[in-house]
Amino acid sequence: MKEIKKILDVMAVPEERTVSLAFFMLRDEVDNWCDMIKTNEQMRAEQFQEGLRLNIRAQVAPFMLCTYSEVVARALVREGEMEEAQRLRSKNSRDQGDAMNPVRWDILGGIAQNFNDLLTSHLNGNFSR
Repeated sequence: MKEIKKILDVMAVPEERTVSLAFFMLRDEVDNWCDMIKTNEQMRAEQFQEGLRLNIRAQVAPFMLCTYSEVVARALVREGEMEEAQRLRSKNSRDQGDAMNPVRWDILGGIAQNFNDLLTSHLNGNFSR
């Protein structure tokens, strides 16, 4: 960069044109730098994706996302969907269990009452065969 500044000074390039000429002279380096940034971003995205739980990774991988932020966003969405599905499954199983419990308790309560009546009758000598 110092060399470019010296060249521009010797050529007596006006200040307002210095940036555009410096950019022109460095364009190959800028292209290489941009390619390196893209490669680093893709590697970062791949590393993050590889670190995901298998069930989430399986849902994220088909999208072939190239940036870290895209992979993170998709993983968060998928994780939220999975948590919501699990919450609904848990709620449904609780609701089904609650719906069945009164029937079971009614049946068990009736059996217990019949047994209690039978036992009382037997103890009082009112038991007939």
